[in-house]
Amino acid sequence: MIDKSESGSPLSSEKSQAEVPYQKELDTALLNAAERGDTTVISACLKKGANVNCKREGYTPLHLAAIKGHLSAARLLIEKSADLDCKCDDIQYKPLEYALFHGKDDVALLLVEKGAKVETLNVQNAINRLNKRNKSNAEILR
Repeated sequence: MIDKSESGSPLSSEKSQAEVPYQKELDTALLNAAERGDTTVISACLKKGANVNCKREGYTPLHLAAIKGHLSAARLLIEKSADLDCKCDDIQYKPLEYALFHGKDDVALLLVEKGAKVETLNVQNAINRLNKRNKSNAEILR
């Protein structure tokens, strides 16, 4: 049986949000680690039950890794089922949009490769520019 947390991510029935000790602290540590790109701490937090899609001021760990350009952190979060298309609460940007607009091309390529949706003209235009700059990576974006 699968339960869903407030963010919509599945949690096993044995380890629901209410049963994870120090949930808020784990989620905060995960968000801080994602912002720093600290994959060791990200792994530890997730193993202890941190919510991979938790939010601080509307940002998920994947948003923060994308903004800062932490490729290894983004890859790890995606492997652990981070929501590729979660919109930030304030301006509704997704991790892909943040990666593109902050010039974090490697993270943007990873997100597209892993299935992030390209829904807006701004994002499509940014990907087109990225294609022109990175011809060797263009095949990933097709």
